Amino acid sequence: MFIKFLIENLTKKHYVGNCVNSFDYDGDCIIPQLPYNTTSDFAYAEENYTPIDKDTFDKNVSVPTNFSIKNHKLLHDKENDVFVSYDTKKDIHHFFT
Repeated sequence: MFIKFLIENLTKKHYVGNCVNSFDYDGDCIIPQLPYNTTSDFAYAEENYTPIDKDTFDKNVSVPTNFSIKNHKLLHDKENDVFVSYDTKKDIHHFFT
């Protein structure tokens, strides 16, 4: 049972940051796990995000226990295989890779 849980969590995407703390003042990405080199790359990719349902998100992402996706828009960047939880109230994208 524990081994199955461990394997499932090793294959899932994990939280790496958000659109506020993943880029420096010049717009360069500071999180090596993200495929976006700059904020421009992120903005371009965002235009092609695909909405997904909660079941798909849960099957692919390990959400930290102290993080809530309630009322978030769930998205997938298929080209770069990044899952995104978008907080529409705060206008913050949370990245899982």
